[in-house]
Amino acid sequence: MTSGPGRPPPTPSSTISPSSMTSPPPTTPANPSARPAPRSQEPSMKPLPLALTALLTLTLLLPMPAAAQQRHHQPEGGVERLFPNPRRIIELRDELGLSPDQQTQIRTLLQESRSTHQARRQALQQARASLREQVQSQANANAIRQAFNQVLELENELKRQRLELGLSLRQILTPEQRAQLIEHTTEQRQQRRGKRRPRQAPTAN
Repeated sequence: MTSGPGRPPPTPSSTISPSSMTSPPPTTPANPSARPAPRSQEPSMKPLPLALTALLTLTLLLPMPAAAQQRHHQPEGGVERLFPNPRRIIELRDELGLSPDQQTQIRTLLQESRSTHQARRQALQQARASLREQVQSQANANAIRQAFNQVLELENELKRQRLELGLSLRQILTPEQRAQLIEHTTEQRQQRRGKRRPRQAPTAN
């Protein structure tokens, strides 16, 4: 068919390729129930309980000066404060008016308790050394707790022994002698506290 005069020839329609008519592949929808892959987690260390146990242990096992060790062995506090030092009773035998029989009983008690006391104190030193080794070797917390409980048990045994010794000595003395002994002990402690008080610095004029 020919076009009429004055009309432009018809433009050929653009050819559409079959590939351009294909739709893009559908994307796979995200599964809302799917969970992300778990991250690799390293085993978390919990050094806090071990650090606290080690700190407490090292605090208890730090070497004390000689003067502090001497005060530690003297009856200054705890169960020891309830009863006077047995050796102090012998020293005050004249002031207290101890009879020869009383002095013999007191010395016998001291001799009987000395061997047991030394054996328990030696066991306590070994337990403290074992506890120190457990801490320094970075043992697990349970091993350190067991060693620490052993130290506490031996310390309590020593305190119980001192308690029984004090009760036995208390039965030997008369009420008047016990009152005099308490008075002497109180005066001695007050004098000791007065010596420990720090001196005040002189004020500048």
